[in-house]
Amino acid sequence: MKSAQEEATARLRQIEKVGVKGDTQGQKDSLVDELVRSSQRLQKCTTDYEILSTMTVTFFRNLQRIDELIDQVSDRLKFEPTSYSAEEIESIIQEQSANTKAISELLRFVENEGQEIIMKSASESFTSEIRRECEKIPQIIAKRSAKWHEFVSTKSTVLEETKKVKEFEKQLTEIEKTISHLQRQLMEMKSHLGNSPQAVDMCKGELKKLEEQITMWSMVKNLFGNHIVLYKRAVHGLFPDTAETDSGKDLVTLCQESGWIDSFGSLQHLQHHLS
Repeated sequence: MKSAQEEATARLRQIEKVGVKGDTQGQKDSLVDELVRSSQRLQKCTTDYEILSTMTVTFFRNLQRIDELIDQVSDRLKFEPTSYSAEEIESIIQEQSANTKAISELLRFVENEGQEIIMKSASESFTSEIRRECEKIPQIIAKRSAKWHEFVSTKSTVLEETKKVKEFEKQLTEIEKTISHLQRQLMEMKSHLGNSPQAVDMCKGELKKLEEQITMWSMVKNLFGNHIVLYKRAVHGLFPDTAETDSGKDLVTLCQESGWIDSFGSLQHLQHHLS
């Protein structure tokens, strides 16, 4: 744009000299035509600079908006996850998923804006220095994108593992209820049999099965307790590798792997038989 201004100024001075010297009309017309072309070039440069400036300001405003959203999401996730219930953790996971989608869409949008700025800066109206500065835009976006995705990946892992902890804790509560129920049944049966040796002998097998069930569920309870401790340590980053241990296994799988095949079926059969 500076060169266009200098050219227009030079043309004006030349016209002034021609007017003073009284040169031919043809020379004057030629100089006027050149001045018009210089003026048009200057106008084009001015317009291009205005457009590029507007595009650049809009781009950095959108980039600032992304930074603010990332900060908001980061602040929202600065909490002790194990203090929340499984339902609350699931709600936070859904919220983070929506935020991730929104920020990813904004990042794609500013990427397109950046490409448009680079294409616009390729015009002959701009210096090589301006073009080089515009070509740095993809690097600016890439740094933010990498930082965001690293943050999301880390937080998603923590939330998912915390959710598993909460699910284990819920199952542990059910196990404790089952143990209490079996213990009550055992006490009621012994109370019903009283001091009759014959009755005790007749129900000896059922009493043994009931005691075995209580022992089995107590072992399952301890197993779950150990898993919960491991997952909590993994969530806190004390033992990162333990997060993969028995990941996602439910109670049935754990019982089967521990040699307690069809423990649920056995319990239901026993409860039905004793009812």
